[in-house]
Amino acid sequence: MWINNDYALYLSACLFMKGYNGAKPYRDWVKVAGLEDKATIDGCKYNADDLALADLNNMMKGLVL
Repeated sequence: MWINNDYALYLSACLFMKGYNGAKPYRDWVKVAGLEDKATIDGCKYNADDLALADLNNMMKGLVL
């Protein structure tokens, strides 16, 4: 997961999760971070339809500073 490979994104996601109480943290963070129309360096769009959202949401819930 690219978030864990880019410190700025990782920090952004950690800070977002610090006060987050919703059910869909990955999609909500993508919107807040302004990544809706962006892609990783390897070309994976942050809002692609074929993402494993359950896995991404679980990863987000595990982020801590």
